[in-house]
Amino acid sequence: MRYLQESRLIFCFYALLAIAVSVHKYVLDRVEHDKKSPRHYNNYLIFKYSAKHLLEGKNLYASYPDEYDDLYKYSPTFAVLMLPFWYLPDAIGLCLWNLLNAIPLFLAIWLMPIPQEKRALVAWLVLPELIINMQNAQSNGLVAACMIMTFVAIEHRKWEFTALPIALSAFIKIFGVLSSILAVFSKNRYKVMIFGAIWFALWLGLPLLVVPPSSLIAQYENWLTLLKEDYETLRSASVYGCWLAWLENEPPRMWLTLIGVAALLLPLTRIKKYENLNFRITYLGFLMIWGVIFNHRAESPTFIIAICGVMLWFFAQEKTLLNVVLLALALFCTAILPSDLVPKSWTEYGWKYELKALSCILIWLKAGYDLILKSAQTEERLAPSAA
Repeated sequence: MRYLQESRLIFCFYALLAIAVSVHKYVLDRVEHDKKSPRHYNNYLIFKYSAKHLLEGKNLYASYPDEYDDLYKYSPTFAVLMLPFWYLPDAIGLCLWNLLNAIPLFLAIWLMPIPQEKRALVAWLVLPELIINMQNAQSNGLVAACMIMTFVAIEHRKWEFTALPIALSAFIKIFGVLSSILAVFSKNRYKVMIFGAIWFALWLGLPLLVVPPSSLIAQYENWLTLLKEDYETLRSASVYGCWLAWLENEPPRMWLTLIGVAALLLPLTRIKKYENLNFRITYLGFLMIWGVIFNHRAESPTFIIAICGVMLWFFAQEKTLLNVVLLALALFCTAILPSDLVPKSWTEYGWKYELKALSCILIWLKAGYDLILKSAQTEERLAPSAA
């Protein structure tokens, strides 16, 4: 079965899968096109039309029901990055967009400093969640890739590039900035901070290539207004959603968030463990899971980020019975329970009690225990960049 560990095979599988999912969604939209029915690749249309609205000087964050459902909630910089897609036919653009979520994620996983067999397993096991992300034409695969690439750049001491994926992911989804915490593992934090400021300024100013400063400032004001209004009480696949589902009362959001932030930072007090590669990999997984389960807007396609974190935690730790059971539970709740492989009543039960989020919360708690209380695991050797 060693051929299943070959990078070329997995790369081709990721690429073909991205194209197949895209073509399927495009064909469905053509066949079932109806103004009353939901668009099959609505998120892609939101991203694509944001470029058009930016060029026309329209409010990016207003409602445009004739073009797409829901609202655009990303940065003006992201709208600029979508400009090439505006000029492409949907069939081609959708394929390229999903490839942009699949291929960087595969490359990021393959550059992780872990043995080839572990990289291969991670790449295969995250595929069900990646499919969900691509079926929804979401950007979470790209955000996950940026978070992992930040870690890879630090491990290979590429200080000038460490902040590039941090800044990019932050301008895609704000919580992508979480990966900046990984800079504590850097041997040259000042250089990372300097280059970080440069990359952030470049991404921030990118829209000035196509719009005047006054228009860009107005867009950021509109974005801030939307973000303020967006923090409404709602059900989500998160700690807050689980609280609401199981306890049936409004969660204390501020207190849960403060506890979550404290828990996120607590393992970093174990400075002596920074030299241990497994500790660093486990913390990366811990961080990626945190970014989803403490996101008040988390939904099913967001979990490609959390599942990447779950896999990194699992392969950095001992294969104890508890760890295997937790992994199996997460795979069942995230990949199988929402599918047609189980009775519909099971799926409905899973959504009702937010089991997808709950399984990841349990692993996040175990990862926190591993980081804070357990002794360091056997050190992995730094793997080559590619195999």
